[in-house]
Amino acid sequence: MLDVFEAANVPVRFDVIKDFTFEDISKRDLLKKNKCILLGVMVPEKGILPKYNDNHKFYKHLDLFANVNLCYSFPSIYNRHNNVDIAVIRENTEGEFTGIEHEVYPGVMESLKVTTRTNSERLLKYAFEFTHLSGRKKITVVHKANIMKLVDGLFLQCAR
Repeated sequence: MLDVFEAANVPVRFDVIKDFTFEDISKRDLLKKNKCILLGVMVPEKGILPKYNDNHKFYKHLDLFANVNLCYSFPSIYNRHNNVDIAVIRENTEGEFTGIEHEVYPGVMESLKVTTRTNSERLLKYAFEFTHLSGRKKITVVHKANIMKLVDGLFLQCAR
């Protein structure tokens, strides 16, 4: 990508961090230096899955709590569903993303879904502000409060 910017004479300077790990404090502190970060997926050696993903540590370190995915249909391309304009906003640091999991018994894994009122309210405030500022008129809250009565129930209660 740097080659593309250079070839196009784009006046942007990058601080490239190679071989990034959170254990290296000097590299970790560089993350907060700039206002914009281009991030590729951080994985160790090819084919080896980490116990705890550095991407999640990255989100927590920079407090990137809201993950925004914009979904649009292109007017020039016919699709089964046209005129699609959806923004999906999800919590990036809590819920399934806490990374708290362990093996209870050989072959039996357990993952804890942790949700707090503070972060639920913060995410929902962000979602409502995003909706208003982007000229959207509707919010749909997706939850599993029928099954996860306490955890998702708290989130639904905050949304209401």
